[in-house]
Amino acid sequence: PERPIRFEVHGDAGLVPSDVVTRLAVVLNELLQNTVDHAFPADLPFAEGRVGLVEILLSRDAEHIRMTVRDDGVGVPDDFDSSSQGGLGVSIIRALATSELGGEIIMRRRSDSAGSEVLVEVPLLDD
Repeated sequence: PERPIRFEVHGDAGLVPSDVVTRLAVVLNELLQNTVDHAFPADLPFAEGRVGLVEILLSRDAEHIRMTVRDDGVGVPDDFDSSSQGGLGVSIIRALATSELGGEIIMRRRSDSAGSEVLVEVPLLDD
C-alpha cells in the first residue's frame, strides 16, 4: 500500500519456442523484481493518489522477439553502465538473454519521461 504499482502488458509475442519462452520468462521475472526494488524505493515519497507504472511491451517479427520493460520510477543515473553491474538479477538477465539466447540487452534512462527502460531482443531459435 505504501508503494502502489500498476502493471500493464502491451503487444503479443505470438507462439514462442519453449526453449526461448522459458528463458524469457525468467528474464522478465528478474526485470520486474529489479523494477519494483529499485525504481520505486521504499523511501520514495509518493504523491497522494499516485500509482507507479510498469509496462511490458512485447513484439516480434520473423527473426526476433522484443521485450521492453519500462517504468516511471526514479530512473537509473545518467552515467549508468549496465555492463559494470554485478548484481545477481542483472547477472541472470545477462546470462540468459545474451549468452544462452544470443540476444542483446539495453538498460537506460527513458528519454521520453521519468524512469528507466530495459530492451531485450533475442533471435527466434529453431525447434
